[in-house]
Amino acid sequence: MLKVEIWSDIVCPFCYIGKRHFEQARAQFPHPLSVSWRSFELQKDAPKKQDGDLATRLSQKYGKSLEWAKAMNLQVTEKAAQVGV
Repeated sequence: MLKVEIWSDIVCPFCYIGKRHFEQARAQFPHPLSVSWRSFELQKDAPKKQDGDLATRLSQKYGKSLEWAKAMNLQVTEKAAQVGV
């Protein structure tokens, strides 16, 4: 039996997209799997509550333009929709 250990942050949208990709691949895999899910905080010091909208926070965090942040949000939203998240 193949053992798979997955470390994921439940707050990260990319982790949800990756989880869905894994589920789709697993459904096509003909052999039994043993899957262990592990918790991993990508940003341990992130505040529990944040002010402002997401695009503004991302542009400030990464030192990018507001347009860049909006485009990234749209890209993540589209990827999530493609995999049913």
